[in-house]
Amino acid sequence: TMYTGQLLLFKKLMPRNEFDNIRVCSVDNFQGEENDIVLLSLVRSNVQEKIGFLKTTNRACVALSRAKLGFYCFGNFQLLKKQSPIWSQIVDQMTKRGKLGESLGLYCRNHPDRKIAVSSGKAITNKAPQGGCMQQCDYRLKCGHVCRQVCHVKDPEHKVMKCQARCEKKVCDLGHRCEDRCSVRCPPCRVMVKKTLHCGHESEQHCHKPITECHCPEKCDKLLGCGHSCKNNCDQP
Repeated sequence: TMYTGQLLLFKKLMPRNEFDNIRVCSVDNFQGEENDIVLLSLVRSNVQEKIGFLKTTNRACVALSRAKLGFYCFGNFQLLKKQSPIWSQIVDQMTKRGKLGESLGLYCRNHPDRKIAVSSGKAITNKAPQGGCMQQCDYRLKCGHVCRQVCHVKDPEHKVMKCQARCEKKVCDLGHRCEDRCSVRCPPCRVMVKKTLHCGHESEQHCHKPITECHCPEKCDKLLGCGHSCKNNCDQP
């Protein structure tokens, strides 16, 4: 970037743990250095049509000559062309070579044949929400399921990502299947089944629950010594 204010904003929006291999710096601090790929933000775009020290030839020289393999520059080039002779020459040359456009072309690291054109941060979010493309990942996980998430660049070997598919393992002798996610440990069978309790009543209970732990919900109909009917549940004294 040409400006310290934008440099500070970039650093705020780009946490180290996510952008560890990306260097962010000002043009003035990059003199004498170079990199394989450089992205340059020119910042200036205003109704007053002022471009500040972007007019300075040596700054433009440093900014445009630091990349070895790829260089991408973002800015209001019509304004720069209008206000600066050096930028006018640069814009004319890039236009002749077909290197000036309204969007940036990106391709998916996992699916190189998938390419998108983006002109805003929102476009990237919509077209590459996980940093890849909109194609389903389909990586075969250790559990046997495939990853159903949209293509992602983080954790490509799926060492951290958890399977979100339904488990469907048998969890009891009756053949009921687990309804939780595959990555979660199967709980005891929670299917409701009809059981005959020790009292003789039938009741809907969780499949995994032994008869000895089941409580009868029926009202007790026994007569008390006083002649009144018991109002408690069947399994209560």
